Amino acid sequence: MLKFIDWQTARIESLDGENQKLKKKVAHLERRFSERLAGATKAEENEGKRRKITRRKIVDILKVPLDGAARPENIQRVLVKNVQNLLINIGNRNKRQFTRLPVPGDVNLDFGLKEYYKQEIKDISLCGMYVRGRFNQQAGDICSVILNPSEIDVDLEIHAACSSIRVDKDGIALEFISMRLKDFCALQTVLLNEADDPFVLGTEFVNNADLELEGDLIICKRHRPHPLDIGGQEEVC
Repeated sequence: MLKFIDWQTARIESLDGENQKLKKKVAHLERRFSERLAGATKAEENEGKRRKITRRKIVDILKVPLDGAARPENIQRVLVKNVQNLLINIGNRNKRQFTRLPVPGDVNLDFGLKEYYKQEIKDISLCGMYVRGRFNQQAGDICSVILNPSEIDVDLEIHAACSSIRVDKDGIALEFISMRLKDFCALQTVLLNEADDPFVLGTEFVNNADLELEGDLIICKRHRPHPLDIGGQEEVC
């Protein structure tokens, strides 16, 4: 009986020791959790402060002409002119002249010696797009493309000529050189349907100065061909 009592006593003491160790481990874990939680809260506060940085003014405020040109009958024209100037100023401060939208779709690219089929479009605008994938090309390469940037109309195909402006490990950035008017209008429609604010996007379309119409061909002025080569350029589309 005494041996049994001694064994029980030793067992209880052993269990008490284990309980004390467990309590210490739990307390240690609670301290570490509290420290991590405090660190995460501090990081969120710092991120919030960074987001509250005041944006710089990038356009001039509308100035009413001193000669009294802003009269009630033409004030709308003055305000529209200010919107145009605002967009021009924004365009001068940003390389991209059009808003890029993450429109789902795929594109076929033909560089002549190399073709790529069913490549994923990351984002697209009226002046170009970024295509995901591996491309053995370089900046300045010219290609013709056939893209379907619409999940709504699976039969929609837009044809265009493009110039490669950047190639990296994730994909290729393309700038539209030219496309038929009907294709340009189709792309406009798709982008307006996908835009969060179609009015802003529509204003960009109207006020961009780098596009011009040559017959039924929309041409980017930076890539405008010599007059003697216009016929050949149309065949590219």
